[in-house]
Amino acid sequence: MLTDAEIVFIEKGKECGLFLPAERKGNSVFVSCGDGQRFRDIFLHMLTYLDLVHPVVLNGGPLLMADNAEDPLRQGDVMLFNIKKGIVERGFTSIVLASHWPCAIARDKKLSISDVLEKTVIAARMVREYLGPGYDVFPKLHVDYGVMSRPSRYWFSRKNLFLGIVNGQVLRRMCERKRSYIINEKHIQQGGAL
Repeated sequence: MLTDAEIVFIEKGKECGLFLPAERKGNSVFVSCGDGQRFRDIFLHMLTYLDLVHPVVLNGGPLLMADNAEDPLRQGDVMLFNIKKGIVERGFTSIVLASHWPCAIARDKKLSISDVLEKTVIAARMVREYLGPGYDVFPKLHVDYGVMSRPSRYWFSRKNLFLGIVNGQVLRRMCERKRSYIINEKHIQQGGAL
């Protein structure tokens, strides 16, 4: 269940351009957490935006890549290898990194929702560096409001996330609850305010 502060964070993120409406992405490698309560909804939702999907799924999803250096199992390396394998085998040029909130892995690591966003952006950067130019990487956040009919998905803006973290601003509030959003990286790069 989301706290009031988390709901406010998401709403403010939408208002300032951190979260943007999602667009169709065609064919994609889809990286996600394997959360037993949420994976089905996350995956079925992605099928509305993607034509062909090559899933790469481990508990923690993109968070594993961001924390790879601290992980004795190096699960992030395993995910990167499988992302590249999916790209090569399928000929896809886009990768969707789907984190979700709330998340048991994040809870175990005592991460906040903003920490999850930051780590998802770090994972996106790692994927870009690993694959090199020519690939589109889309960080995504799936929000579970604890009401079966009201899950929401957001794409988010790396730039606005960075500014929010650097400026120490806390994002709050919730508006639309049934839309998908992408991270607006251009807004972040242009110094957009939160």
